[in-house]
Amino acid sequence: MSEKHIIGAELEIEVRDKNGRLIEHRKQESKSFVKQFIDMLYGLFKADYVSSTQLNVTKIDGTAEAYPNLPSANSAVMSVSFGSEDDTGGIVVGDSDEAVQYDDYNLKSKIPHGSGSGQLSYGATIVEEPYKDGTEYKFRVFRTFTNNSGASITVKEVGLVAWWKTKPTIQALLIRDVLASPTSIPDGATLTVRYYIKVSVP
Repeated sequence: MSEKHIIGAELEIEVRDKNGRLIEHRKQESKSFVKQFIDMLYGLFKADYVSSTQLNVTKIDGTAEAYPNLPSANSAVMSVSFGSEDDTGGIVVGDSDEAVQYDDYNLKSKIPHGSGSGQLSYGATIVEEPYKDGTEYKFRVFRTFTNNSGASITVKEVGLVAWWKTKPTIQALLIRDVLASPTSIPDGATLTVRYYIKVSVP
């Protein structure tokens, strides 16, 4: 039997109460790379120059943007690094359990950054270096959210949004996942979401 090389992602959820005690930890396979991921990967594979245009990518506002079509070699091309308090991209969370479609271009109902009712405080999205783990070669992207809203907040969907050329105006959704079951974040608790992007040989 021939070996199959698989590219995929794994989603990890961790909730800790206000004292740092672990109250939930689980993982699920991410099956939800969306159309923009393939479009952007194709654009990178095909482009001879960063200033060239290979196709249009659907942004999170639903409009089209030429890709890569960078103004200079110093422009970001597919970055998911976003700072704390910036909910325009990186790992984002929402409260909709509407089924994932391959042409989704945004979360269905994003939970915004903040400390008010129905809001979560967004930490920075961090991208770590690749490493080998058994038969897998992977890297991790993670973000921690803090609930300072005064009430529990339920998270049902998770996404990963990249930017290119300019931030925060040009972003595209790469992954959208609906959690196998919703997770509740008590007041004062933190939610850490980790995506492991990986290549594996089963």
